[in-house]
Amino acid sequence: MQTTEQIIENLKASIEADIRQKILTSLTADLGSPAAEVAVKAKPSAKAAPAAKTKPAKSKPGAKRTPEEIGKTMSDVRSFVKVHPGSNAEAIKKHLGVELNVITLPIQKLLKTRTITSKGEKRATRYYPGKGA
Repeated sequence: MQTTEQIIENLKASIEADIRQKILTSLTADLGSPAAEVAVKAKPSAKAAPAAKTKPAKSKPGAKRTPEEIGKTMSDVRSFVKVHPGSNAEAIKKHLGVELNVITLPIQKLLKTRTITSKGEKRATRYYPGKGA
């Protein structure tokens, strides 16, 4: 004779198997796939696995940006500084919606060509339109 705990465990396993089968059948009907023949043989678990987080697609680590991408970023930075003189790098990155490392090289190139100028040091650096802006 089964104990109450065994009956509950058997009932729980049966319900979980029924739910899995209904989900599979529902997904199969929605997708129109012949996967209805596939049986779900997963052992019931107390905890569900956490959902995988998806991240936006990125280029390969270490991949170089094209000159066109850098040029576009330079143009965007130049336009922003022209309209908002005295902005810092944080304000520029926030407006452009990019990471700080994306605007570092374009800012350096704009400073080198004197298209923009800077005042201050480190995080207190402010950017202003230069002679070529």
